[in-house]
Amino acid sequence: MMLSTVSWTGGGGDNLWSDTKNWSPSNVPGASDNVVIAAGNAVVADTSATIATLQCAGSLTVKSGTFAVASRSANSEIASLQIQAGSTLQINPGKLTIDSGFTNYGTIPLICSGGHAGGLVANGTLTNAVGGTITYQGDGGLAPEASLPP
Repeated sequence: MMLSTVSWTGGGGDNLWSDTKNWSPSNVPGASDNVVIAAGNAVVADTSATIATLQCAGSLTVKSGTFAVASRSANSEIASLQIQAGSTLQINPGKLTIDSGFTNYGTIPLICSGGHAGGLVANGTLTNAVGGTITYQGDGGLAPEASLPP
């Protein structure tokens, strides 16, 4: 599958993932897209989405639905991340690195498929808030340099 790059422009003025005016080209990213969000942008994933990879130097809030990062062969990175209650961050085979703040009020299943584990690296503080869950399916898990709060 040929992957395309889709970049955040913020042209819709509402910070919503679902607004096509916020993307270049003017399409909401899909499963075959590498997504790029530059520093200084605060994006709200207001609908379910599946993408191949994510390079986000800004912040991402998963507000509703399931946000899935699905590439087996590439790593993704987010500067700051919040998963709101009732939402899910799904890390399919591949690795997701969060560079600074990370708060989970929702659900994060780390999934192994075909020998590829979903991995999570939290370089800053990872807060798994009351009601937040992180589950392991297969041999997915936290990378050795990450840790969960007690």
